[in-house]
Amino acid sequence: MEKETERNMRETMDMRGVPCPGPVVAVKKKTDNMIAGELIVVVDNQAAVQNLEKFAEYKGYTSNWSKTGEKEFKVQILVGQKALREVDEYFNIFDTHHEKEQEAETKQEWQKPAESQEPVREAAEGGPESCETCELMSPQEVLKKAGLEPQAPAEPLDEPVSEKSPVLAAAPESAGSKVSKAAVPAPAVSPAPAAAPAPAVSSAPAAAPVPVPPASVPQEQPKPGIPSPTAKGTVLVLASDAMGNGDDELGRLLMKGFFYATVEQVQLPETILFYNSGVFLTTEGSAVLNDLKELERRGVRLLSCGTCLNHYGLFDKLKVGEVTNMYELASLMFQAGKIIRP
Repeated sequence: MEKETERNMRETMDMRGVPCPGPVVAVKKKTDNMIAGELIVVVDNQAAVQNLEKFAEYKGYTSNWSKTGEKEFKVQILVGQKALREVDEYFNIFDTHHEKEQEAETKQEWQKPAESQEPVREAAEGGPESCETCELMSPQEVLKKAGLEPQAPAEPLDEPVSEKSPVLAAAPESAGSKVSKAAVPAPAVSPAPAAAPAPAVSSAPAAAPVPVPPASVPQEQPKPGIPSPTAKGTVLVLASDAMGNGDDELGRLLMKGFFYATVEQVQLPETILFYNSGVFLTTEGSAVLNDLKELERRGVRLLSCGTCLNHYGLFDKLKVGEVTNMYELASLMFQAGKIIRP
């Protein structure tokens, strides 16, 4: 009973003051053993709200949030709602199908008695007699039973057949005798024309027919391979808005040139991660915003650390890409096939 309550529960979790990725990790552990339930997560910053929403979307949960104080947000996460709806729809379909089968069976039961009484009523009204009775009657009785009078036999002809017929004239007087074959003249048959002589056949073998090649159909030539716009599994990591160590002004100038050159590449990284002072590159006032927007348009994911944005007061100044959390940053780094850190 306690296990069932744990798997179908309603609970509130206070995650205020817990640094990233604490709220996401806590919600993940709580929902791993849940079939259906509702979680209310209380946090104290907008970055945590977005991180929880991204986690809920990734897991297929439903989420809503509201601001309940100056630094208080409540995030509602509904677990298993889609699965429960699918179960309800399944039983609704089953009930409808079962009702249709019962209606069909009832209809058949009402039709069966009517069909069985049909031949009985016909016999009671005096239908035609059976075949056994018809076999015992003579043909004349059958005709009379049917309302038909038997026809009289045909009368003989008044005049006998004329003996002047050329065929009968040659026959003997006896009626039973057959007509003589010699008496019947055979029709004249005209002689068949002589057959034309067959043409001489040459002993040389006939020449083989020359094959005519079919009309050539122009075939589409294969196009040269076009590389994918993003290299799958390649992650570019930026922990600063300056490139390299040393003079920061020079480092920012180098970073601007780096992104200008990156846009011109044939293959691009699949994901770019921005954390620590690297979030200055994705926020208002960045010198590389146009290049980053072009990369995003071409399919590159741009993810900025939410905790870092809050730390520098830049959360509301994000101009390109999405907000992420340390849990996703770590997962992308561990799963990456190649990590580039300029």
